[in-house]
Amino acid sequence: MALAGAGLPVIMVCLSQGRLFYAFLDRDRLRADRICRDCPFSVQILAIGAPQLTYFITPADAAVSRLYWDRLPKGAQVLDSYPERGVTVFGRASRARSWIYTPYPDWQTLIANPDPSLVARAGYSYIYMNPGWMDKLTAQQQATFKQPCVKLIYDNGIPESENRRLYEVDQCK
Repeated sequence: MALAGAGLPVIMVCLSQGRLFYAFLDRDRLRADRICRDCPFSVQILAIGAPQLTYFITPADAAVSRLYWDRLPKGAQVLDSYPERGVTVFGRASRARSWIYTPYPDWQTLIANPDPSLVARAGYSYIYMNPGWMDKLTAQQQATFKQPCVKLIYDNGIPESENRRLYEVDQCK
Protein backbone atom coordinates (compact mmCIF):
# COMPACT_ATOMS: atom_id res chain seq x y z
CA MET A 1 0.00 0.00 0.00
CA ALA A 2 1.63 3.27 -1.11
CA LEU A 3 1.00 6.43 0.85
CA ALA A 4 -0.96 8.98 -1.15
CA GLY A 5 -0.18 12.70 -1.28
CA ALA A 6 3.12 14.50 -1.44
CA GLY A 7 5.31 16.16 1.14
CA LEU A 8 3.05 16.07 4.19
CA PRO A 9 3.80 13.85 7.17
CA VAL A 10 1.35 11.11 8.00
CA ILE A 11 0.52 9.12 11.10
CA MET A 12 0.06 5.44 10.34
CA VAL A 13 -2.14 3.60 12.82
CA CYS A 14 -2.00 -0.16 12.59
CA LEU A 15 -3.78 -2.96 14.46
CA SER A 16 -1.98 -6.30 14.45
CA GLN A 17 -2.59 -9.33 16.65
CA GLY A 18 -4.63 -7.27 19.09
CA ARG A 19 -1.92 -4.61 19.53
CA LEU A 20 -2.01 -1.05 18.26
CA PHE A 21 1.06 0.38 16.55
CA TYR A 22 1.62 3.81 15.12
CA ALA A 23 4.42 5.51 13.23
CA PHE A 24 5.06 9.00 11.95
CA LEU A 25 6.05 8.68 8.33
CA ASP A 26 7.44 10.96 5.67
CA ARG A 27 5.38 9.78 2.79
CA ASP A 28 7.99 10.72 0.20
CA ARG A 29 10.47 8.19 1.63
CA LEU A 30 8.50 5.37 3.26
CA ARG A 31 5.75 3.04 2.29
CA ALA A 32 3.14 1.82 4.76
CA ASP A 33 3.82 -1.82 3.93
CA ARG A 34 7.37 -1.45 5.30
CA ILE A 35 6.01 -0.36 8.70
CA CYS A 36 2.79 -2.37 8.88
CA ARG A 37 3.73 -5.43 6.85
CA ASP A 38 1.67 -7.76 9.03
CA CYS A 39 -1.25 -5.42 9.57
CA PRO A 40 -4.52 -6.52 8.07
CA PHE A 41 -6.00 -3.13 9.00
CA SER A 42 -4.27 0.22 8.92
CA VAL A 43 -5.39 3.82 8.71
CA GLN A 44 -3.56 6.92 7.50
CA ILE A 45 -4.18 10.16 9.37
CA LEU A 46 -2.90 13.21 7.53
CA ALA A 47 -1.17 15.81 9.69
CA ILE A 48 -3.04 19.09 9.51
CA GLY A 49 -1.19 22.02 8.03
CA ALA A 50 -2.09 24.47 10.79
CA PRO A 51 -2.50 22.80 14.20
CA GLN A 52 -5.45 24.03 16.24
CA LEU A 53 -5.70 24.07 20.03
CA THR A 54 -8.56 22.17 21.58
CA TYR A 55 -11.22 24.10 23.49
CA PHE A 56 -9.66 23.50 26.92
CA ILE A 57 -6.08 24.45 25.95
CA THR A 58 -5.21 28.16 25.81
CA PRO A 59 -2.08 29.69 24.27
CA ALA A 60 -0.67 29.91 27.82
CA ASP A 61 -1.15 26.14 28.25
CA ALA A 62 0.45 25.53 24.85
CA ALA A 63 3.51 27.52 25.96
CA VAL A 64 3.80 25.37 29.10
CA SER A 65 3.40 22.23 27.01
CA ARG A 66 6.27 23.25 24.73
CA LEU A 67 8.50 23.47 27.83
CA TYR A 68 7.28 20.49 29.86
CA TRP A 69 5.66 17.91 27.54
CA ASP A 70 7.04 14.51 28.57
CA ARG A 71 9.74 16.14 30.74
CA LEU A 72 8.31 15.47 34.20
CA PRO A 73 9.50 12.27 35.88
CA LYS A 74 7.91 9.06 34.62
CA GLY A 75 4.92 8.15 36.77
CA ALA A 76 4.51 11.70 38.10
CA GLN A 77 0.90 12.84 38.40
CA VAL A 78 -0.26 16.41 37.95
CA LEU A 79 -3.28 17.69 39.87
CA ASP A 80 -5.24 20.11 37.70
CA SER A 81 -8.77 21.39 38.15
CA TYR A 82 -9.29 20.34 34.50
CA PRO A 83 -7.69 16.87 34.47
CA GLU A 84 -7.79 16.56 30.69
CA ARG A 85 -5.75 19.76 30.47
CA GLY A 86 -3.02 18.47 32.78
CA VAL A 87 -2.74 15.23 30.83
CA THR A 88 -2.64 17.10 27.52
CA VAL A 89 -0.10 19.73 28.63
CA PHE A 90 2.34 17.42 30.43
CA GLY A 91 1.81 14.00 28.88
CA ARG A 92 1.33 12.35 32.25
CA ALA A 93 -1.64 10.27 33.32
CA SER A 94 -3.64 11.50 36.27
CA ARG A 95 -5.97 9.67 38.62
CA ALA A 96 -8.94 12.00 38.41
CA ARG A 97 -11.90 10.16 36.91
CA SER A 98 -13.35 6.71 37.14
CA TRP A 99 -15.12 7.26 33.84
CA ILE A 100 -15.06 10.06 31.29
CA TYR A 101 -17.51 12.30 33.21
CA THR A 102 -17.28 10.76 36.68
CA PRO A 103 -14.58 12.29 38.91
CA TYR A 104 -13.26 10.36 41.87
CA PRO A 105 -14.56 11.81 45.16
CA ASP A 106 -11.00 12.13 46.54
CA TRP A 107 -9.98 14.13 43.44
CA GLN A 108 -12.91 16.50 44.00
CA THR A 109 -11.82 16.91 47.63
CA LEU A 110 -8.28 17.82 46.54
CA ILE A 111 -9.58 20.35 44.02
CA ALA A 112 -11.68 21.99 46.75
CA ASN A 113 -8.70 22.01 49.13
CA PRO A 114 -5.40 21.57 47.26
CA ASP A 115 -3.22 21.65 50.35
CA PRO A 116 0.20 20.55 49.03
CA SER A 117 0.68 18.05 51.86
CA LEU A 118 -2.67 16.39 51.14
CA VAL A 119 -1.96 16.44 47.41
CA ALA A 120 1.46 14.80 47.88
CA ARG A 121 0.05 12.13 50.19
CA ALA A 122 -2.58 11.35 47.55
CA GLY A 123 0.22 10.50 45.09
CA TYR A 124 0.46 13.70 43.07
CA SER A 125 3.86 15.30 42.51
CA TYR A 126 2.73 18.54 40.85
CA ILE A 127 -0.12 21.04 40.92
CA TYR A 128 -0.91 22.99 37.76
CA MET A 129 -2.80 26.17 38.67
CA ASN A 130 -4.69 28.80 36.78
CA PRO A 131 -6.15 31.95 38.37
CA GLY A 132 -9.74 30.70 38.19
CA TRP A 133 -8.85 27.85 40.52
CA MET A 134 -6.54 29.87 42.78
CA ASP A 135 -9.11 32.67 43.15
CA LYS A 136 -11.67 30.19 44.53
CA LEU A 137 -9.34 29.27 47.40
CA THR A 138 -9.43 31.01 50.75
CA ALA A 139 -6.45 33.10 51.89
CA GLN A 140 -5.54 30.30 54.30
CA GLN A 141 -5.58 27.73 51.48
CA GLN A 142 -3.49 30.00 49.25
CA ALA A 143 -0.97 30.41 52.07
CA THR A 144 -0.26 26.64 52.01
CA PHE A 145 1.58 27.22 48.72
CA LYS A 146 4.20 29.25 50.62
CA GLN A 147 5.39 26.24 52.65
CA PRO A 148 9.12 25.46 52.29
CA CYS A 149 8.33 22.05 50.77
CA VAL A 150 6.47 23.67 47.83
CA LYS A 151 8.63 24.60 44.88
CA LEU A 152 7.32 26.95 42.20
CA ILE A 153 8.66 25.37 39.00
CA TYR A 154 6.96 27.65 36.47
CA ASP A 155 5.14 30.96 36.52
CA ASN A 156 4.57 32.67 33.19
CA GLY A 157 4.06 36.00 34.98
CA ILE A 158 1.09 36.92 32.84
CA PRO A 159 -1.67 38.52 34.92
CA GLU A 160 -5.33 37.60 34.90
CA SER A 161 -6.79 34.53 33.23
CA GLU A 162 -3.72 33.50 31.23
CA ASN A 163 -1.45 33.07 34.26
CA ARG A 164 -0.19 29.52 34.75
CA ARG A 165 1.81 28.10 37.63
CA LEU A 166 3.34 24.68 38.12
CA TYR A 167 4.18 23.71 41.69
CA GLU A 168 6.24 20.71 42.74
CA VAL A 169 4.80 19.28 45.95
CA ASP A 170 6.18 15.75 46.29
CA GLN A 171 8.45 16.84 49.18
CA CYS A 172 5.40 17.84 51.25
CA LYS A 173 4.52 14.31 52.38
